[in-house]
Amino acid sequence: MSQGTNPTYNGEGRATLLNMIHSAPNKAELTGYKPYITGVLTSGDVADDSFLTNHLGRIYYSSLHYAGLDSLIGDSVDGSFRPITLTGLYEGTPGGGAKSISAPGASETVLMFDFEGSNNDTSTTDRSSTGHTATFNGHAKISTTQKKYGDSSLYLDGNGDYLSLADHADWTFGTGDFTWEFWVRFNNVTSSGYYILAANADSAGFFLFRWDGGGGGSGNWSYGFTAGGNNWADTLSADTWYHVAVVRSSGDIKVFRDGVEKGSAWTHTTSLDANGGINIGKSHSTEFMAGYLDDFRLTKGVARYSSNFTPPTTSHYS
Repeated sequence: MSQGTNPTYNGEGRATLLNMIHSAPNKAELTGYKPYITGVLTSGDVADDSFLTNHLGRIYYSSLHYAGLDSLIGDSVDGSFRPITLTGLYEGTPGGGAKSISAPGASETVLMFDFEGSNNDTSTTDRSSTGHTATFNGHAKISTTQKKYGDSSLYLDGNGDYLSLADHADWTFGTGDFTWEFWVRFNNVTSSGYYILAANADSAGFFLFRWDGGGGGSGNWSYGFTAGGNNWADTLSADTWYHVAVVRSSGDIKVFRDGVEKGSAWTHTTSLDANGGINIGKSHSTEFMAGYLDDFRLTKGVARYSSNFTPPTTSHYS
């Protein structure tokens, strides 16, 4: 629910709905839920925060009525205040709705990991409509140490850590367009064989994408399939976030790093089908990557980028 702009407070520290706070409940019952004001957790004023902490879920009935939000009003508590029901309240940003995958191509998004969670979590939520389940292997975990967006990212230590996802029709990219994109932060950039995405089995339709590092950070983004592959030269620095997009459009594959195309397009019309599932952070064998991943999105049937672009400034799930 969002009304007006930034909140104002009267002398008692009570938010009025005429300049309404944006509220986000933790529970179906409005007991102990946290206020969000223009995306910030608290008001920044000690007295007001104390009031909000102790009086959340109540607001002037007259303000609710004036704003035409009688549907949010429950039974009277006293002459001045009434509780607010959960109806119409959500967690998000002022003026916006519940989180969703950004358009265009939202329906073609077959995997969307924002890797949001608590430190050391060993599960994550696929925000796509399919809702795939990822198995965390080794010591793979959600980490709040580094993140591109939100509060956390996926951390892989390079020693047996990866995510695996079971076989599914979503990984049958065929000969059509696709976009694989993510933010990555490598622990070092001189190692070879930092696999980011790969089919789990080396069979017909197999594919992979990795970073092959070299001296001074110079190396290649490498794409492979059953009968070969291609490289795109680049130079990276360790402990730095990079946006990477692998795009196939009308049979041509391009690689973009931070919105800039690397090298030139490579014609590749082979049908792709990861019929043994896919791995994130591991090859089909025993090679792994060390570092962080964030905002990992696979799109089937849409080539999202055809020329240089400005990398996204917010998560694709927001």
